[in-house]
This record gives sequence, C-alpha cells and structure tokens, in this order.
Amino acid sequence: MAHVLLVEDDRTLADTIADLLAPDYRVSVAYDGETALQQASRLAPDSVLLDLGLPEIDGFDVARRLRELLGNAVRLIAYTARSDVPAHELQAAGFDHVLTKPASIEEISDVLLGVSRPEARPRR
Repeated sequence: MAHVLLVEDDRTLADTIADLLAPDYRVSVAYDGETALQQASRLAPDSVLLDLGLPEIDGFDVARRLRELLGNAVRLIAYTARSDVPAHELQAAGFDHVLTKPASIEEISDVLLGVSRPEARPRR
C-alpha cells in the first residue's frame, strides 16, 4: 500500500482528506513544514500532498528540502488555493503536479495514482 504524507495546516481539512484516503493509502499527516520534514525523513513516503501556504516554512521551501532529503524517490504534489502560481516556480521547487483547492477526493486519488507511476509524471 502506497504511503502518502499529507501536509496541511488546516487541521479539519487535513483530517478529512486523511480519513477519505485511508481505505486506499497509508496516510500520515503533518500540520506544518518542520513536522513534515521530520516525518518524511523517518517514514520515506511515496508521495507528499503539500499545501503551499504553510506557516513558518512555506510549501516551496519544504518541497526543495524534501527533494534534497529524498531525491526523486518521492512524488511531490502542490495543494493550493492559489491559481496564479507560475509553473516554472512549481518545477523549480521540485513539484511533480499541482492540485487546486478545493479538490475532490477522486481528483486527489487520481493524481496520487498518476504520480506514483513514473511514466505519468506531468510536471518534470
């Protein structure tokens, strides 16, 4: 079963998404960037669904640090309410895909399935 690290500072949203993904994925949740980095180094998730607007350490910095830590072994999915983030900024931070909030659980699952197959990686 694929392991997803969900990084979202809105606890209600994070817990809801985690509950909805739980039947199909092993899900860990971090509510801030520092915890996400600690969990990622310990758990080595297959994919990270990462909010860009985190307090303290933003999602771009977390993504860059995850790439340094785990390389291409992890798939990074930006999860944001912003529709104005340039694709080159997402690519430079190491993201493989972007999902705009609100996204249905089906959309999230489709992206998780897609980025787990190297031939389906849309943004690299």
